[in-house]
Amino acid sequence: MSKKIYLLAVGALATCLIAVVLTAGCASSEETERENLVTGNLMQPNQIWVYNFAAMPAEVAAESALVGLASQGAAPPSAQQIAEGRKLAPK
Repeated sequence: MSKKIYLLAVGALATCLIAVVLTAGCASSEETERENLVTGNLMQPNQIWVYNFAAMPAEVAAESALVGLASQGAAPPSAQQIAEGRKLAPK
């Protein structure tokens, strides 16, 4: 009888070990360290700079870094497109 009890005890222990290993292996993890880059409200800027933009490549200022970057060989804008660009440009 003692051999039978020993086998039952070993079987129960093996079952418990398998259950513990499976539980530990399937456990979910949480991210505990987070770096908050901003806390509280962001400060509002004192100034906002808005620049005029050109409706046509010919209207780009000569000292601008954008001179000559317009698409070469592209069809010139229509009168309606020019009017829309000027309407959207600040006065």
